[in-house]
Amino acid sequence: MFRLGVVVHDRQLSKGAYILWSLAEAIKKIDPSFSPQLIDYHEMVLNCRRSWPIYHMLYIFFFRGKGRRLIRLYEPIRVTKYIVRNFDAILASVTALEWRGIATLVKRGYPAILWDIDSPNIDYEKYQSIIADKNVLLFCYSQGGMKIWREYGIEPIILPLGADTSIFYPLGNCNESIDILFTGRFLKDRIKGYQTFLYPLIKRFKKSVVLVGAGWERIPAAREARVLPSLHYSMLNKLYNSAKICLNIHRDQSRKCYGAVNLRTFEILATRRLQIVDHVEGIESFFRKREELIVVENTSEIIEWVERILSDKKEAARIANSGYRRINSEHTIRHRAKSVINILHDFIQP
Repeated sequence: MFRLGVVVHDRQLSKGAYILWSLAEAIKKIDPSFSPQLIDYHEMVLNCRRSWPIYHMLYIFFFRGKGRRLIRLYEPIRVTKYIVRNFDAILASVTALEWRGIATLVKRGYPAILWDIDSPNIDYEKYQSIIADKNVLLFCYSQGGMKIWREYGIEPIILPLGADTSIFYPLGNCNESIDILFTGRFLKDRIKGYQTFLYPLIKRFKKSVVLVGAGWERIPAAREARVLPSLHYSMLNKLYNSAKICLNIHRDQSRKCYGAVNLRTFEILATRRLQIVDHVEGIESFFRKREELIVVENTSEIIEWVERILSDKKEAARIANSGYRRINSEHTIRHRAKSVINILHDFIQP
């Protein structure tokens, strides 16, 4: 039995962290010799469950208060001791190297399987200094990201993102109560995308546009839209199923990074919803434009397509069905697990 520790920010699997656990579970279903276990990083460091009343007091004191110096000394010791004692290797996002304990563990040669799901929006130089010539298996979700890694002397293995179809799937008789849906908190590194694709839609369709996520209530350009608070990822499936159009906007740098197709692209299509997405270089290698999803490059295109789709349910259904079939035939998390299982076996051999 191979004990694999899946290191995440918190055991509630917020944001994109759930995809790491989805991959680990898919690997286990293919090969039961893998035994994954979820590791909440801050619970591990503090040796205290989030559900305990004292947890938040400890977290604030050690990570944000006067105890920060002490925790910087203790963190690597605690993480190294706990993980080495309980696991044979760890699986984490490459951005987990920001955590002092994980960085120390990797520098000491402990086996680490890292997945870059954020290129090109990461600190390559910093991460290269940690993983170079160490016992690390690095996956990268995009060809563009792989090219940047190679410039820093690191050779990753391609592993695109995919949909966990146990979480994202079509619901039977779901009421399409939302015309245009965008999920995601307000991020400054998407400003250009917002200005090109989102804000003109809000100006044109007003309350027919629903924004779900933190920070939008402070944005003047979003005032005419309907704003809802952030939801846990497990609630998104029902939300996507309630929308006629799901809008997907990538980070501004990602659009020029070949193949940097985000997780939301796969999630939406897995629910059999019509998706309108900004153009990312290489998206054509995953999906057929205008056949499986709508790819737009400017403001006039997105307004034209939204008007067209809202007035033509048959075309929306045809495109959504095609995208759904493509996901299930090529782009599920199980497909990704199958593609790396032999690589993992080679990596863990003594």
